[in-house]
Amino acid sequence: MLIQQNPAPRRRNGTKRIAAGLSTRGRRRRRIKLIASAVAAVAVLGGLIFPLAVPCGGELWDDGGECVGISDGSTSFHPEFDAVAAKIWAENQRVAGQRGITIAVLVPIPLPSESGQPPNGLLSTDQIRALLEGAHVAQVQANRYDLKVRLVLANEGSREQAWQPVVGELERLVRHPQPLVAVTGLGVSVQQTVDGARALAAAGIPSIGSVITADGLNTTGTGAYGLVRVNSSNDDQLAALAEFLPRNRPDLRKALVVADTNPADFYTRTLREGFERHFGAYWDGPRPSWMPYSGAPRTPGIVAQFNSIAGRLCGDNPPDVFFYAGRAILLPDFVAQLRQRGCVTDRPVTVVTASDASDLQVALGEPGPNDSPVSVIYTGLAEPKALKDPRWNPTLDQYQRFEAEFRNNGFPEADLRNGWAIMQHDAVLAAAQASRTAIGQGLHLPAPTDVLPQLYLMNDPEHVVTGAGGSFQFDPVTGDAVGRRIPILELTPAGQVDVLDVVG
Repeated sequence: MLIQQNPAPRRRNGTKRIAAGLSTRGRRRRRIKLIASAVAAVAVLGGLIFPLAVPCGGELWDDGGECVGISDGSTSFHPEFDAVAAKIWAENQRVAGQRGITIAVLVPIPLPSESGQPPNGLLSTDQIRALLEGAHVAQVQANRYDLKVRLVLANEGSREQAWQPVVGELERLVRHPQPLVAVTGLGVSVQQTVDGARALAAAGIPSIGSVITADGLNTTGTGAYGLVRVNSSNDDQLAALAEFLPRNRPDLRKALVVADTNPADFYTRTLREGFERHFGAYWDGPRPSWMPYSGAPRTPGIVAQFNSIAGRLCGDNPPDVFFYAGRAILLPDFVAQLRQRGCVTDRPVTVVTASDASDLQVALGEPGPNDSPVSVIYTGLAEPKALKDPRWNPTLDQYQRFEAEFRNNGFPEADLRNGWAIMQHDAVLAAAQASRTAIGQGLHLPAPTDVLPQLYLMNDPEHVVTGAGGSFQFDPVTGDAVGRRIPILELTPAGQVDVLDVVG
């Protein structure tokens, strides 16, 4: 799938630059915490409301109440990330002045939100924290080699709105004494991610996605030569489900597709298209019955829409399964309506979806005593339960080394649950591995243009990325990960996550 070219947006007029570049000196700056009250604060003048300026560190700038820019770990962007940012900063200080490179982690840092409320941005603090922890583990492992890795955090704004100036700053780091050679992470499957990858490609800087699963968000789909990804795509995941379900769940025969109508979200759009492509046997006629919805979490509008969709269970010839082509942030609202339906309350119902549901167990909570049985079958990007089991993981030693390092750094085991730490670890690992290969036995430092082709040359069983989530290659044409094993998981009616199978 080709993702269309959109004109690059201009830098926002409200973006005020504080300082250029990153300090190359070893002194530590005062860590600036982003306080929720400061973000929410407003000034009233003549009846108009203006956001107050946020106190940003010397390397950052204010973008509409958010501190965006690049940090070497001396600024964490969010109180939830203070601990991991401090570890990144300390490791950067340890290797400062040594022969080394810089690898960036480009992410949309969410704004602080009240406890129990949905994330204030494209990603949650749990997801970002896991990404940063995985990146740091890869940094520590890479720094056992002669070519050291300096890690920087690049915040493009909670909704990736500041991608353009932040990418511009990343381009400047190519001239750092420890030059930038790759950008990892990249956010989620939206147009801003595509635009950022295209801008990096134009500058000759490779970008390595860790959790961007939308079909076509790769080299050929975006036209960005240098954009690869370590995760499986939506199509890969649905192909795995299409192999698993008929063989293991013959009771699921009739389906409805529940789909988000947001045209800007490539993840949900390509998920809906994939359900239509892979699961034609589950409906009568050439196209499925499509149940569209739109809205924000926990609002009356979205609850009413999901209640109407759940009501399809009360009619003649009801569905056995709902194929959910939407974001997991809204899935608890949908499952709640299925659990609390007013008919056929003893009949089990199954929801099938993809890897965005990896945090669903925490978000959904345990069912109530009077709830109807609902299970959710979904694919994971990486599942620790499966990776620990030699029946499902032929590269068990690779995961064990990662998990031991993760624990040695004091990171909570719960942060492994969604698989994001593992994916981001593998993205940084791929960049470091390609950088070492690019220089061979030489003593020079690699440039991004040296590292970029080495990523595409990791394309056969003798040249693989030895990731924590298993060994994999990059397709030399599309840049997609090849050889990823995809776990099939189930959140049971009792609220437990079980590994059903691993496909691949």
